[in-house]
Amino acid sequence: MPITLSATRKKLLASLFPGDGQGWKKRTVTMPGRSGGCVVTPVVAFASASRQGGGASRTRSRFLSLQSSIVNNLRIVREIMDARSDPKRLLNPKDAITAESKIRENIRLAEEEWHELNDLYGMEARKKRSKFTSEELDEQRRSVVQLSVEIQTVKEAQKSRYANNVGGGGDVVRRVQSNLRNLAKSDHANYHPSKPDDGNGNIAAVSLAGRQQEELQRMRQVDATEIDADLDEIHEGIKQLHELALRQGEEVRKHGDMLDVVNNRVDNSCVCTMKAASKVERYVRKTKKLY
Repeated sequence: MPITLSATRKKLLASLFPGDGQGWKKRTVTMPGRSGGCVVTPVVAFASASRQGGGASRTRSRFLSLQSSIVNNLRIVREIMDARSDPKRLLNPKDAITAESKIRENIRLAEEEWHELNDLYGMEARKKRSKFTSEELDEQRRSVVQLSVEIQTVKEAQKSRYANNVGGGGDVVRRVQSNLRNLAKSDHANYHPSKPDDGNGNIAAVSLAGRQQEELQRMRQVDATEIDADLDEIHEGIKQLHELALRQGEEVRKHGDMLDVVNNRVDNSCVCTMKAASKVERYVRKTKKLY
């Protein structure tokens, strides 16, 4: 004979026999009734085996997704770096700035995803009963360590390239020195002291001087273009450093404000403590007088 349960008893049954609706089985529980008690057989849900393995599947899927995304970001960074290091593919200052911005953004994304990846591995590794086997955890640990090394390698490569670009007009100086050496070789090849003068020595000297002027003018134009590009890169780097310094200054100011608040609270606590100690001392004195 079916038994009709009140809402309160249904809630109590649900708390005693929680379920997720994946499968069904019967359990018996004695519920207190008005005339003593009655035995009912509520239908209670239980978790199926597929449900128990769902957490591991989701964690594994997320781990693989993060791993693939990090590898893709690092691949993009390396492709941009390789393209910039190719002398046949010279970039104008605007393209160079855009490429630098893409490199920083992909490195930032890779670092954020790596931290999430490391958190996933850390949570599973700290569990007494992990959803993964020891072999799977070892594989995840190796993957996390390897990706960390790859990210650090890419960051160091970016920093070293930036230092080379900003630290020196070194490349510009080397190009100028090379052009000067080429000009000296050209002058030496055009000058023949053993050749007799045919009466047109002044014309030859003027012709040689003209070639030198043309070569110097061409060098000035090429060097001016290259120097402008290097100066644009240096200017962009200085602007980025300035923005970073402003952000650091803002952080320092906020920390200073926080320290001021903490100091005020400490001072107030000291005052309250001194007042409490004074009250306790007066109370002790009054107690001694009474006894």
